Amino acid sequence: MGRTFKRMIFGLVLATLIEMPLYAGLLQYNSFSTANSFINQYVTENPESANKPFVFLFYNNFPCETCPQTMAAIYQLIETKYPDKVNLFEIDYAEPGEFNFELDYQLDQPLTMVMVPVHNGQAMGYEKIENPQLFFGDSYYFTGQISDALDNLLLM
Repeated sequence: MGRTFKRMIFGLVLATLIEMPLYAGLLQYNSFSTANSFINQYVTENPESANKPFVFLFYNNFPCETCPQTMAAIYQLIETKYPDKVNLFEIDYAEPGEFNFELDYQLDQPLTMVMVPVHNGQAMGYEKIENPQLFFGDSYYFTGQISDALDNLLLM
């Protein structure tokens, strides 16, 4: 492939990604009984979390060059801007385990951030940002999208 053709393809992909919102802001509802079981168990053991939203960073073992840095940036943003305001968990959803998050949240990407508003220990739907690592290179856009999503989560 010629250099010009590669640049055209890159430009087309970049333009598509810029037009595609990272965070749609639509609350999704699902029965997600296993995810609710996890939240209920956690809230039972940690009653102070009964009204704190949950943020899950779901990853799998797909090759993802920037996923570790993206996860670290999300952690840093939450620790800096939202200390003690959310329950934060990092979960390898490809690992077999007690809870089946993969089906509950329809996970199939190398990295997905799922945000669950919780009131009186009950999950109230969820929102997710898929593939935040794709926007990690643009620090301003990345931080803005993650912050906007978390701000909206805290208002629910």
